[in-house]
Amino acid sequence: MKATLLGLIGAVLSVSTFSNAFANDFKGLTSWGYQLHDYKPEHISRMENSKNTLWVIDYSKDGTDEQKFSKEEISKFKKNGNVAISYFCLGEAEMTRYYWHQFNRDALIKRDEVAGIGYKNSPLNFTVIEGSEILGRDNAEYADNFPAKFWLPAWQKTMIEDSAESGISYLNRIIAAGFDGVYLDTVDAFEYYNEKSIATRAKQMYEFVIKIAKLGRAKNPNFKIMMQNGMSIAGHLSETEKATLFSYVKGFGVEDLFHPGAGDNNPRKFSKSGEFKEIKEIRSKFKDITFFTVDYIPGLSQEDKASYFKDAHKKDLIPVISDRSLSGNMLLFRP
Repeated sequence: MKATLLGLIGAVLSVSTFSNAFANDFKGLTSWGYQLHDYKPEHISRMENSKNTLWVIDYSKDGTDEQKFSKEEISKFKKNGNVAISYFCLGEAEMTRYYWHQFNRDALIKRDEVAGIGYKNSPLNFTVIEGSEILGRDNAEYADNFPAKFWLPAWQKTMIEDSAESGISYLNRIIAAGFDGVYLDTVDAFEYYNEKSIATRAKQMYEFVIKIAKLGRAKNPNFKIMMQNGMSIAGHLSETEKATLFSYVKGFGVEDLFHPGAGDNNPRKFSKSGEFKEIKEIRSKFKDITFFTVDYIPGLSQEDKASYFKDAHKKDLIPVISDRSLSGNMLLFRP
């Protein structure tokens, strides 16, 4: 099936030759893959044998520190002009992580705090954790993820500072493994809050991203920063802040841009004009940012998949097709 589809794509697309990735951005990459679970031998082999490909993966094979990728494994993924960056969830605490039993629980959102914090998603789900009702995700696939007060030092310390309580920080574990950078998920968590606090939360998220970027660059001058969605944060920043943000953030991964919806095989095909507008506005001022798209459409026909790849390429986007579980069932764009 893949061979047939790639032949079809090759017939309808022509792509100019790219050079290897530049030091501080994602230029030169022709494909990307995005996998967070179930790293089978064939998935490892696919990464090792690829060329000019961005790989967004977890720092661990199963989310635990015991199964983290070694520096030697990461170095194999980075051959042939590839870039390997680690998933980094900065707005939610994950039960599978090494830090879960150690970090300060004040960073979790309790039921009696929701009104004061201004959390606006409805309906809200709560789970009893250590005797307290804690705000949970409404996404069943990620039921072990809990929104965190990302602006609190108690949370940021766990993520980016080594400490006696939690040991080596999450960020420093990623850097030590040899990853080229981080893929920041839940940057758009600032949007969860009500209109009275959303501008403040956006500034706090911006400041958190900059902290991560500066710490990464201090240890690796070529450390790369990529964000998943979250482009709307620019609308809450001054021109100076935007210039600072995009001096570090050189890549975006955008979900459901062409086939929006909750399912894996949503047949609807429409462009989310608001997000395309945000992409256009960012590109108009910051020319060196690369945009990647992931649409969760593994069950669509070969023709529709080829159409998605063609549409994305026309808009200077680098696409990938995956299932929503991000477990390795994906089709990479190969020009």
